[in-house]
Amino acid sequence: MLDKNRNANIDLATAAGCQVYDTKIKKSGRNVSGFSCENAGKVSCIFPCLDYPNAWPSPRQWPVQNMSHFPRLVLTCVLLMPISAVSAAPPQVLSVTAKCRDNERCIFDNVGMAIDLTLTNNSNSPIGVPLEFLQQVGPRCALIDNETQETLPLCAFPPADLSLRDKFTSVAPGESIRMDEYLSASAIRGLRERMIDLTAEFAIHIPVKLEGIKLPVRQTARTSLRIIGRDRAELDDK
Repeated sequence: MLDKNRNANIDLATAAGCQVYDTKIKKSGRNVSGFSCENAGKVSCIFPCLDYPNAWPSPRQWPVQNMSHFPRLVLTCVLLMPISAVSAAPPQVLSVTAKCRDNERCIFDNVGMAIDLTLTNNSNSPIGVPLEFLQQVGPRCALIDNETQETLPLCAFPPADLSLRDKFTSVAPGESIRMDEYLSASAIRGLRERMIDLTAEFAIHIPVKLEGIKLPVRQTARTSLRIIGRDRAELDDK
């Protein structure tokens, strides 16, 4: 983009692939705004402007500007910060499945229901999972009425020992971790008493150590299953 429009006037506010951004420098708290411009789906140029008082207008106030008139600070940043490709996001290595124990159709018979969750390493390398931390916090879960879409959050646990987040257990490729969940009868009846037809959603949020990456990365694995009352099951079978 710089080569193509050298010494030319460009309105970055309307230029194809360019958009305004506003952010803040984490350490100093100083505001930064400008334009980021993409080429073929990749960020190729960043035009930042530090928020010095009265030094330069906000990018939303920039009219057509000659690139040769950009402040030296901006030109220096452009030279130091060209991005030829956006860093790839860490791969999703975890998956989770859920099933009702000894109850293939997950039919609710007015008693609590045991749920088996299976968390699996889907990658080709070992990963580190904070197993003790996971056992303390468990999954986040909710029940959703499939007719009204009313939602009932569940699985509220006391705060976990946060030091356990940094204690990782190695999980081999293809290996699984099994977890037990329990949905009480009162929770299931919390949305309706008759013709129960619910979706139980489970989400696991944990840091994971990946091979070749120094710091743990956040991973989220989700799954769901349908729970129906006996009267609803009989209606479905007709």
